[in-house]
Amino acid sequence: MGMGEIIIISLIIGGIVEMVKYHGGIDFILNIIKSKVKNKRGTEFGIGILVSLVDICTANNT
Repeated sequence: MGMGEIIIISLIIGGIVEMVKYHGGIDFILNIIKSKVKNKRGTEFGIGILVSLVDICTANNT
């Protein structure tokens, strides 16, 4: 029973990620961050924002 729940959650998350990618959500976020980056320090800050955003979303879903 436990494995069935994990499979269902994996399928749902995979579908949601594909819909976001298809509709340009990931590109939208990357374009916003790229437009703000001007130097090496800004690039590091942008990477930190992306990592934090993914961490918050992952922790929120678990």
